[in-house]
Amino acid sequence: MRITFIIAALMIAPNARAQSRPSASPAPAATALASGTHDINPPSARGALAPRLSTLGDAVYLTWLEKSPIEFQPGVMPDLRNPPYRLRICRFTDGHWTQAQTIAQGKDLLADPGDVSALAQAEDGSLVACWLSKVTENASHSICDVMLARSTDVGQTWTALGALPNHNGPIDHGYVSLVAEPSAGKSAIRAFWLETPLAGHDPNEVGNGAAESPPAARPSQLHTALIGETIGASQLLDDKVCDGCPIGSVMTSKNPVVVYRDRSSAEIRDITLLRRGDANAAKDTPNAGRANGWPAEPHIVYPDSWMTLSADMNGPAIDSQGDQLIVAWYTGAQSHARVEVTFSSDGGTTFSKPIELDSNKPLGHVSAVLDRDGTGLVCWLADNGAQAEIKLVRVVLDGLLGPPVTVAVTGRSRAVGIPAIAHVKGGILVVWTQEGNPTTLRAVVQRL
Repeated sequence: MRITFIIAALMIAPNARAQSRPSASPAPAATALASGTHDINPPSARGALAPRLSTLGDAVYLTWLEKSPIEFQPGVMPDLRNPPYRLRICRFTDGHWTQAQTIAQGKDLLADPGDVSALAQAEDGSLVACWLSKVTENASHSICDVMLARSTDVGQTWTALGALPNHNGPIDHGYVSLVAEPSAGKSAIRAFWLETPLAGHDPNEVGNGAAESPPAARPSQLHTALIGETIGASQLLDDKVCDGCPIGSVMTSKNPVVVYRDRSSAEIRDITLLRRGDANAAKDTPNAGRANGWPAEPHIVYPDSWMTLSADMNGPAIDSQGDQLIVAWYTGAQSHARVEVTFSSDGGTTFSKPIELDSNKPLGHVSAVLDRDGTGLVCWLADNGAQAEIKLVRVVLDGLLGPPVTVAVTGRSRAVGIPAIAHVKGGILVVWTQEGNPTTLRAVVQRL
């Protein structure tokens, strides 16, 4: 007989891809404005982290990672210090969370606050989710695959699909974005992700103490593949992009779009967009570039010309309503840290002049959603001395619709990750990781 105990006191901080992270500051209490918030914390365990909201049709889903309950079996000593992680999912409906379900769990799941799970719904209603799976690791680094699973019963049960394609040699995968692509089939999901080839490194050495320093890494690359009942072949889209920066993708009225932080030979790391065109037309166009209609050259959303060697967790956020797009991002160009946002009315062919949302040394880590009327909402982490504030603002093409509001106060460590937002009845649902030991997930519905 197997007896399960949940030992909350043993929850420990997550292992991230790189282990040398800032230490957590004391956990501040969450702060809600009198202008109107409604606390509605998700059904997550203590120690939860890496929340992600996905609006799929009329439903809003939340995925996150948490430690699995410790299982005691006769004659077997459990690992009390390192119980396995599990990937959880629930829906927000009528002002409440549904019962959480488990997508996957195991010792191989990697909990990285900046590299969170992704979820998408195909035209036939099936769901596809992904998570990081450690292939090898030691005290200083991990090499990960991205595993996928599919559900045909609204997330109640899940069937493993396997890993995203792996190329020759040791490769670290991560930073996945998923979006439905109906033109490719009723069950088709387009996956985008980053791969980091590791040079001169024997993966068999990692994890057995033979390699205690991170392997030399070549520049990260952007790849794509179609996911359905099986996983399709991958295609290289950009052979040099920013390491450690989340990416985003949406569908326009016809085709998928992906935004990411590019990386030039001069270490300029500006926000860049790739939009797939019509494949048949592309075949007849000289120098059409990559197969399947992807252009030969990406399109820079705005030339900030930020020269930097690292932009950890500060990738772009994107949302769409047909051919209307919103893109928000952080930049430190010209030694001037700021959060900016821009709009497109033609599916990403052109963009408006960026609007500066915060220039008071923000931390970034942005999220964005777009209303059907073209109004955007942007969320980010703002500087508050020893702590950080979660800011939220409405914005249109002409500027801000009122000042940013402070949703909550949290810490500044990497464990806080990226706050998530989504439209719900009654306001804007905001979910974030509250810094502490252990961390906790917090959520409010904010009225603006």
